[in-house]
Amino acid sequence: MNTKTESYEQEMAFVINRLSEEMVYLDQQLEAIKGYNETKEYRALLKTYTDTAKLYLRLVSEYEIKMEETDALTGFNSMYDKRGILAL
Repeated sequence: MNTKTESYEQEMAFVINRLSEEMVYLDQQLEAIKGYNETKEYRALLKTYTDTAKLYLRLVSEYEIKMEETDALTGFNSMYDKRGILAL
């Protein structure tokens, strides 16, 4: 049984991974367009990359703070709860 916290953490991890993949793609596109003197397109892509990087860094920071706030005993018990084992 997933709790709201577990699903939130999973969603955050998924979004962070997708943003990371998007940044890699945008970086490749920036490198590809750099030599063609397409300044408008390059600036638009660079703005998109910058916005994506800002969002990525903010979410990673929030995720790390959230993970630090997790009580050690709760984290230990949730590991067993995922397997269907009740730990008291």
